[in-house]
Amino acid sequence: MQNSETFAVKKRKLIRNLKSQMPQLFPEIKISQIKTETKYRSIKPDVIAEMRLGTTRKRIIIEVKSVGEPRFLSQAILQLKDYVSIIKNIYPIIVAPYISERGRQICKENNIGFIDLAGNCYLRFDNVLIEKTGKNNIKKEKKVLRKLFSPKSTRIIRTLLQQPKKDWTLKDLSTSSNTSIGQAYKVVDALESNEYIRKTKERKIELTKPGELIDAWANSYSFTKNKTYTYYSFEKNPTNLMQKISQIAKQYKLKYAMTMHSGASLIAPFVRFTDVYFYFLGDAEEWVERLGLKPVEFGGTVHLMEPFDEGVVYGCQTINNIQVVSNIQLYIDLYNYPTRGREQAEFLRKEKIGY
Repeated sequence: MQNSETFAVKKRKLIRNLKSQMPQLFPEIKISQIKTETKYRSIKPDVIAEMRLGTTRKRIIIEVKSVGEPRFLSQAILQLKDYVSIIKNIYPIIVAPYISERGRQICKENNIGFIDLAGNCYLRFDNVLIEKTGKNNIKKEKKVLRKLFSPKSTRIIRTLLQQPKKDWTLKDLSTSSNTSIGQAYKVVDALESNEYIRKTKERKIELTKPGELIDAWANSYSFTKNKTYTYYSFEKNPTNLMQKISQIAKQYKLKYAMTMHSGASLIAPFVRFTDVYFYFLGDAEEWVERLGLKPVEFGGTVHLMEPFDEGVVYGCQTINNIQVVSNIQLYIDLYNYPTRGREQAEFLRKEKIGY
């Protein structure tokens, strides 16, 4: 009972805060005739009110959430859709203290308006369209992203993205990504909370929004997470150098995988390149010695990348006898690479990834 009372108190406080802060946050929006928790036919919505924007008036129905995470927003969305089916000509809105970018996207996809106390607002009905972005809760969002895209977590995400149409059991996902069952469970729970996956009736894990997931990962990722050693090679032709790397790897049983433009040149060539980037596992000095590389302060053409996690080289592919990282890893590496990386990444995504 206490939890229910606490939740009700939070709702009432949030409604009071909305009423007091609306004039400063959204001066063009007027809300009046506010009725809270009024029973209407068979339902009892949090708020029914009238909204006025200039000369336009609209009845609105509001579901209040003290937490604006995607999983709670989805509950509110289902509730509002039920209400709208009962009460005609009324516009549904979610109110929360803060709604993340992912949460805002989910609301828009479902034609649900939203208002939060950070200054984010989206209203679309009749001939009205208002969209405002306030101050994002950057600290909170970064914390969520760090947890979701931590090294071990990205092993699971990479596995899902490489086979986006496969239905997984938790055990299979754990085995394929070389992570523990516990780690896989935590990541799956976070992905479900953000509605990137869903669980089927058979309790299988189904990736529902691969495009949005890879977008979120690419935007939060930097290839500088990996430690890079730069050298100069007397071999001027990058393709010949890549073949030499492949030959040495076979001869001395060294593990490597091409990335950046050198990797993309074998998968979906789009941009001319001069520098060769490759991941290595083991001792960098052995590569330097075998390839005859020279240390330089500027003008290096060979970049040895020590991966921030071994998962980076999972799912490698062999093209023309040369090892290349998976298309997913190649895409996120290129995405924020300064020299035409974004162009090459998008071409790769269009040609090979497909979502």
